[in-house]
Amino acid sequence: MDPTRPRQSFKRWMVVFLGLGLLLAATSLLIHHPSTGGLTQADPRPVSHCTVISHEGTYKLTQDIQGRKLADSCIKVNESHVTLQGRGHTLRGNGATDSTAIYVSQPRGVTDVTVRSVKTTGWNRGVHVANGSDITFQNIDAWENAEGVTVWNSTDVIITDVRLTQNLFGLVVDRPSHHLTLSSAHVERNVASNISWSDDRSRSNTSTATTKIDEPVVRRANR
Repeated sequence: MDPTRPRQSFKRWMVVFLGLGLLLAATSLLIHHPSTGGLTQADPRPVSHCTVISHEGTYKLTQDIQGRKLADSCIKVNESHVTLQGRGHTLRGNGATDSTAIYVSQPRGVTDVTVRSVKTTGWNRGVHVANGSDITFQNIDAWENAEGVTVWNSTDVIITDVRLTQNLFGLVVDRPSHHLTLSSAHVERNVASNISWSDDRSRSNTSTATTKIDEPVVRRANR
């Protein structure tokens, strides 16, 4: 009998077990994406009513949503690394004072948040960010709100492919904000002004490339 045969068999089984272990580990990494709490990017979490988003990940609206009658935020994002896919759905408000369709904010600050493909109407503020950085609002259609899109105390904000029409104010940049980009936007037929800045520092740090604005922008005093 060959005395080396049992040792060689043992080695072969060790190689097989190690290979299976690596395969299972790789599969686990592919399935459990850290930014979605176990869901892959292909499986965003559904949102069908007003809610608070307090975990990072990707979310999607599954239907139009009617806001509450009281002054409140319909969808509040208070966590970083969030993508909200509106999928063309509409958030309808009731004209309540201090109501907001989508509110991106957290006292300690939020970063890396994207809101895309959503419509807002009938709110005090359509889409609003405060204390944010690296924020993207894309393909937003806001009409008949008091303020279509509002930016407070935020930096590196991209607002692109938006249509802000027939609001009281189209875009409001209130409290000093820096490095804003407004591109491929239609900001027109808003009652008081299309774009309003609370101070000249925010205005000088805003790029309005490829943007249609049908009347002069207006600067208003600090609130």
